[in-house]
Amino acid sequence: MTKKKSKERAVFLPLGGSGEIGMNMNLFGYGRDNHEKWIMVDCGVTFGGPDTPGVDIIFPDFEFIKERREDLKAIILTHAHEDHIGAIAYVWPELRVPLYATAFTARMIQDKFNDRGVDVKGFLNIVPLKSSIVIGDFRIEFVSMTHSIPEPNGIYIKTPAANIYHTGDWKFDPDPVLGEPTDHKRIAEIAAEGIDACICDSTNALDNTPSGSEAAILSPMVKALRKSTGRVAITTFASNVARMKTLMRAIKDSGRKCVLAGRSVERIFNHGRAMNYFEDLPEPVALEEVKDHTPGTLACICTGSQGEQRAALGKMARGIHPFFNLSEGDTVIFSSKTIPGNEKSVFTIYNMLAENGVTVLTSKDFDIHVSGHPTAPDLEKLYKILKPNVAIPVHGEIRHMNRHAEIALAHGANHAIVPQNGDFIEITREGVICDKEVEAGRLYLDGRIVEESAFGSASERKRLTYAGYAAIFVIVDKSGNLLSPPDIQSFGVPDGDKLFGRAGMEYLYHQLVEAYEGLDAKDYDDDQKISEAIRLSYRRTVNQAWGKKPITEVKVIRLGSALIKFMNSAS
Repeated sequence: MTKKKSKERAVFLPLGGSGEIGMNMNLFGYGRDNHEKWIMVDCGVTFGGPDTPGVDIIFPDFEFIKERREDLKAIILTHAHEDHIGAIAYVWPELRVPLYATAFTARMIQDKFNDRGVDVKGFLNIVPLKSSIVIGDFRIEFVSMTHSIPEPNGIYIKTPAANIYHTGDWKFDPDPVLGEPTDHKRIAEIAAEGIDACICDSTNALDNTPSGSEAAILSPMVKALRKSTGRVAITTFASNVARMKTLMRAIKDSGRKCVLAGRSVERIFNHGRAMNYFEDLPEPVALEEVKDHTPGTLACICTGSQGEQRAALGKMARGIHPFFNLSEGDTVIFSSKTIPGNEKSVFTIYNMLAENGVTVLTSKDFDIHVSGHPTAPDLEKLYKILKPNVAIPVHGEIRHMNRHAEIALAHGANHAIVPQNGDFIEITREGVICDKEVEAGRLYLDGRIVEESAFGSASERKRLTYAGYAAIFVIVDKSGNLLSPPDIQSFGVPDGDKLFGRAGMEYLYHQLVEAYEGLDAKDYDDDQKISEAIRLSYRRTVNQAWGKKPITEVKVIRLGSALIKFMNSAS
């Protein structure tokens, strides 16, 4: 590794997708220190879960590049998965730079802008497959790869200081259902030019088995369908157009008719049909016409592979789908992998289906799923071809990236560095330097509002789910005399009797009154000091019994003498 910095150098700066799966956002810079020109590669999201109540999507905090928007020259999209394009309609309006994507990806991001009412006319550039563009000092080439969506691209970035290959999401598949196999020939040609750094997908680095071909799924899927009776629902990742085509062909070969359910499945199908991906297959049966067909003649491709309650399969499992419901004797086929963290949601769907007598089939029963990401054998093969000076694993948790680094060093890379989001990595002909970092937080989409993850309502809701909330009203006269015991309204907090036994509420009131009476006389005129004394006393007292400190707010209400007289007379 070199320690000498050059005046003009290439820089890699991940803002999302390093140390995690999803939310990919990578910056590449070229120029002198603090005078770099930048391009962004991908602009993705991850989805909210139990730890982020009420949050729909999460994406990287891009404040670093927003502050340098005049130096950002373009956003390049490698492919159309949500973890690579899902944030574009929220991020781009703050940046307003040219966008570059191949045709299918361009269709998908245009949908996102349309949904948000964002006009990108004149900014969205459709790039032909295997083409090159020049943006300032960056020469960027789109290299065809294979993945679980049409038109996945690796990005070959050439600058005067370094040659960088960014794989995007990929795998080796000699027989893809859609598109061409990964362009081995071009990758070998790129390798001959000398690759200073390879930034590469780590998702399946811990898997030592071959990644498998999409085409191999067809026969097992036909067998699974022929074994099934009654109605069949098949769920998969909606964006996997190749899988959708495989499923539609299997449905046809099994003698059934295809139905589509779920907005994203229908949208992806329409985009694929517009690009002639399904031209050799029958048109699906409309959902509204399902009632006109014998149950055993239909198979429905639907959303919900990750256990989403509001997706089509979630509604079917609960018996509330308006057109396609399941009952005893029917079958659900999961042609998908459960993303880590979604196990509970998926198992909930399994159990709901089982309670209704519905059979559940997965890849444990038939070979009906292959991943779109490289396993260890794919990584070994890539590094033997590419032989980069430095391997930079991304798109994975730390354990995936560490294993990826080991594989790279064993099969052609001279050096490896495992980055975290925010690491500022200088790339030179001799090696890399990583001696500083930038802020790399997260943004939450909370309803229609975007806010920082560490602050705001989403963060407060997370705290509420852990320790609840209490509102305490303290009524005093103008002189600060306490007119009645504090009124406590709590939510998600055990009541006083559960915390302290019989007469627990009286004990709690006593503690608050004692805290109030412990104030100095001069503090009775200060609402803030009264409020803070009561707040601290409540949290301390509850914590002693419960082991948790609720979010607590105290409101001091001062009553005038006339109102006090009225209240006394009324009582």
